[in-house]
Amino acid sequence: MERVAACILSETPATILDRGNQEAVHRGGTVSIGMPSNRTRDFARHFVRVLFDGARDEEAVRQRLLHAYRPITPWLADVALHLLGRDDVPDAFDEAAWVGRVLADPRFEHAVSVRGLPRPVRWPLAERPSSPPRWVVAGLPSLESPSALARWLGLDPGELAWFADTWGQEARRADGALRHYRYRWHARDYGADRLIEMPKRRLRALQRRLHDELLVRVPVHEAAHGFVRERSVIGHARLHAGRAWVLRVDLERFFTGITAARVRGVFECLGYPLDVARLLAGLCTNRVPDDVLRSAPHGALPWTARQDFRQAHLPQGAPSSPVLANLVAWRLDARLAGWAARRGLAYSRYADDLTFSGDLPDRRAMATCARTVARIAEDSGFRVNHRKTCVFGAHQAQRVTGLVVNEAPNVARAEYDQLKAILTRCVRHGPCDENREGRADFRAWLRGRIGWCASVNPARGAKLEVLYARIVWL
Repeated sequence: MERVAACILSETPATILDRGNQEAVHRGGTVSIGMPSNRTRDFARHFVRVLFDGARDEEAVRQRLLHAYRPITPWLADVALHLLGRDDVPDAFDEAAWVGRVLADPRFEHAVSVRGLPRPVRWPLAERPSSPPRWVVAGLPSLESPSALARWLGLDPGELAWFADTWGQEARRADGALRHYRYRWHARDYGADRLIEMPKRRLRALQRRLHDELLVRVPVHEAAHGFVRERSVIGHARLHAGRAWVLRVDLERFFTGITAARVRGVFECLGYPLDVARLLAGLCTNRVPDDVLRSAPHGALPWTARQDFRQAHLPQGAPSSPVLANLVAWRLDARLAGWAARRGLAYSRYADDLTFSGDLPDRRAMATCARTVARIAEDSGFRVNHRKTCVFGAHQAQRVTGLVVNEAPNVARAEYDQLKAILTRCVRHGPCDENREGRADFRAWLRGRIGWCASVNPARGAKLEVLYARIVWL
């Protein structure tokens, strides 16, 4: 196979183009070159990312392209080497500029028109400069090599490679003790089923140490309120209280859409060497086995969702995932915060919920903002679930992460009335008949709901406390 691939890669683009022209003439066709289509632009963007996802010497470039596309297309390697060998190659990496160079290259344009586009089979690192910026963070552990990382975690090198799943075996192992994760599906009445990926005891301990001694030391963007110490749902909602319009945008597959390459980029930006960053990313990401995906409660998942689970991604259920998601979303938060400030809007994010509020003139203006937000999110590597985009006016119940914010953050009236009715019936008839959903600890559940209401609205919480104190528990 390697000999065949080497022979194919040794062909010159002139030979391929001449053969393609002869075939076109033989068929009575003509070679036409026009404006590049969206598919061609997307392919050029992918091609550029493969090109810069490693060393730039001839052998490395040819090998990356050999494993990135099917069928094997030798002309791509020659186009890549031609572009890298030009005298006007800039030192800094600018993806848009490089995509323009590829599309303007006569060899690329002619070959695409004659031979067509190959199919990408490997997705490279998302947009990253050749020399990533460094975040200066005090107090981070010094991990200058894989052996230093192993010593810091109390592992030997073999154990570190095992837990980091450097060979990608998690998705291939049979169900049992060799897997690092347990999987549990949560069936939902609407939307896709949710998969919880729970790391087993030893891996969870490693992820917890990374979280407590490394990741929490890195500051997140001020717009991020989810999974951040000293920030909460109430503070997130308070930013949008008393505004004329509230816009909510939901990010689709927030955790599973964040790949290991993007996690690796975070660790590189913290100053860790590439080999250490890869191991750290391996400890914090996972690939889901096919037999787990086939066991979804409501049948097969959409193709894009399956691909997200099959590639290395942030698992929903690992202690390190929330803070890493916030760090990966730094660029998204910075762009949206700057854009919102120019429009006179307030912006904050709680996990995958983006919220904007302001005093724009009408709903149409807010809907226009939603389209801009979607473009910025997609350009930053995230996907928007357009079905969940909502615009609320002051004449409606403006909900932000479960709270109503028309005047001040408050529990919805219906939710408060329901809890008050449950407490009243418990006082009159006893609590036994009120545990209709069969909760394991109904008393603790009531205490939790009352405490939540009291944290949002102390006056309402005091009324509920009075009722709770009158319940006779057997």
